[in-house]
Amino acid sequence: MKGLIPILLTIGLSYMTVLADKQCQMEFYGPIPPPVCETYIDENGQEQEQCYQLGSPAAALLMDKDNNNYSDATFGAVEYYFSGDCNCVLQLWPENDFIGISKNLIVNRIINRDIIVEKCWKKEPKSFKIVCNF
Repeated sequence: MKGLIPILLTIGLSYMTVLADKQCQMEFYGPIPPPVCETYIDENGQEQEQCYQLGSPAAALLMDKDNNNYSDATFGAVEYYFSGDCNCVLQLWPENDFIGISKNLIVNRIINRDIIVEKCWKKEPKSFKIVCNF
């Protein structure tokens, strides 16, 4: 019995540490920009155009009880991916500076872990806020 108490105490403290360290990671991606094209003269003297595609602008956030919200008034992300212990509300606006009628999307461990905006909203977002509860 004496050996069982330290084990239970250790398990209990480990569990409390895990509860205190809840975190939610959010990755978000903007729309793919148009291709970038350059014109050059090839070895035969012919004008050629070469285009290349840049990737989507992207960022990631790690949120916890001390840093539980984020907003961007001018970046309209179109894909959001959540991992960790997330219980959040994602709010999207159709205009910069949080103007217009917003759309609220619930994010938690069971539903909406990956949000592709075009699948759930007919507008292209121009600004967003995220608030998580821990």
